[in-house]
Amino acid sequence: ETSSGIVVAETVMKDYNPCEGKVAKVGEGRMTSTGEFSTPPCKEGDFVKFRDYAGNEVKIEGKEYSLVRMVDILTSIPAP
Repeated sequence: ETSSGIVVAETVMKDYNPCEGKVAKVGEGRMTSTGEFSTPPCKEGDFVKFRDYAGNEVKIEGKEYSLVRMVDILTSIPAP
């Protein structure tokens, strides 16, 4: 049951993939048609919302991360 009182099946919650998180690392940005890199929409430490089920789960040095493409980031959000 969620905080608002909605009951969700356990199998749904088990497969739930969060769609927001804290940015741990940012790449160079996306290459434009002129060969230059565009400015990334966020910086390290920002909290962002991204598309549902976007990204790939990876484990680096025992810690789990989601790798999300820049185009899948929807917005920055206030820190929780």
